[in-house]
Amino acid sequence: MEKFIKSVLSHRFVILLICLLLMAFGVFAYINIPKQEMPDIKAVYGYLQITAPGLGSNEIEERIAVPIEDIISRYPRVDNYSTVSADNACIVFIEMNLDDKDSEKTLGEIKEDVYNADLDESITEIDFVTDLDSAEVIYAVYGNVTDKDLENHAKGLAEALGRLDDVADVRVDSAYSEELVVKVNTEEIKRLSLTLSDIYGIIYANGVEIPMGTTETDMQQKSITVSGNYGSAAEVENLIIASGPEGMVRLSDIAEVMTRKPVDTKSYTFNGQPAAFVQVFFEENIDFTVLGDEIEDTRAEFEKTLPTGIAIGKMTFTPGYVKDQVDQVMSNLLICIMIVMGVVLIGLGPRNAAAIALTIPVTVLTTIGILYIIGSELQLMSIAGLIISIGILVDNSIVISEAVQHNLDIGDKREKACIKAVKDNYMPVLTSTLTTAVVFAALLFLPGIAGEVAFTLPLTILISIMLSYIVSITLTPALASMFFKAGKT
Repeated sequence: MEKFIKSVLSHRFVILLICLLLMAFGVFAYINIPKQEMPDIKAVYGYLQITAPGLGSNEIEERIAVPIEDIISRYPRVDNYSTVSADNACIVFIEMNLDDKDSEKTLGEIKEDVYNADLDESITEIDFVTDLDSAEVIYAVYGNVTDKDLENHAKGLAEALGRLDDVADVRVDSAYSEELVVKVNTEEIKRLSLTLSDIYGIIYANGVEIPMGTTETDMQQKSITVSGNYGSAAEVENLIIASGPEGMVRLSDIAEVMTRKPVDTKSYTFNGQPAAFVQVFFEENIDFTVLGDEIEDTRAEFEKTLPTGIAIGKMTFTPGYVKDQVDQVMSNLLICIMIVMGVVLIGLGPRNAAAIALTIPVTVLTTIGILYIIGSELQLMSIAGLIISIGILVDNSIVISEAVQHNLDIGDKREKACIKAVKDNYMPVLTSTLTTAVVFAALLFLPGIAGEVAFTLPLTILISIMLSYIVSITLTPALASMFFKAGKT
């Protein structure tokens, strides 16, 4: 240790330069590190959507739901599951144990078992959904225009937002809907020896999707179908109903086909005006504040293209909230640093306090830099960890600096005082640091969601207090050898 500290003192300007570079990198890391309110929590819920055309609810229950429930019941980590069966389809809800950190992996195993199971041949589609995230941004496109116009403008905004990097998905929710109405001329169908049931059957048959088998991609089974869905009322009008001596008879020859707004349609309003909503979903592990600025810029540019009377309002804007929360907690961190520096100043005097105060930004900014390097995010929990560690990380520097000061006061030269202070105290300080680290290390192994939420708190504390030890035996004696003198001033 004596050789080490002599090397530190002989290269103290190099130590100072390294600390300045670390602080500069910490500032860079703070600007670029992803900022979020809380950690991304992996799915602990999932649900299966199974489609089996032609089966009644009882058949769905017996032939599909029960076999799938048997598969799910084999997994002890599943807390609960339930099934809702209806004609042609059913939904199976799965709730995982909250203490299971591998819930996403377990759901993946269940998904694989379901897709590989020998299930009823009537099944045309199986969807396993674990993406239950809520939208981070919701805009309302509103104005006194038709629901169709609002939907078109909302789709335009969604298209513009969807082109941004780190936007995972954009969805439009509109009140606009139409239903198809066919008014049949009863005299004409009598002449053709047809009934209303015959007309209904023809329209229905041409609108049915014909299954052609299944394929599996990315652990998701999808049916291959020949689509019979109608794209417009004109396609329905052109349906061939019958043929005879006069040629082909189309639906438009015996009926009037029109679209109209359903009587029981839904209604969306914002600020007392009709609205359509645009929901924006983010990729994982991104900086909410940066993406939020990009989204707002895109929204502002798009809003300029809207006709007079149509505006865009914020329903939910998580990036703004996250920025406010992070800024507030960072302000608390700065206040905490100032309070600690004030206490040290009162207790140790200006020279010693200044040396100790310099170790705080070095440690804090280097901690942020390490979090950035290892791919962690800056969250409320990690900033809280920095706040908690402030009082701990100055302890090591105080012990070393006071030991140096004591040696100076008894007549030792600066270099000898620094060497002796570190040599006598490096092991007790290390022991004290490790005992504190062990206490917080236990929090790294909390199970389930609690562990995922709290993980960055002990991680940040551990990084900062270990850095504080390194700083205390390098930067602190380097500064002491330059500025300390006998008798506190």
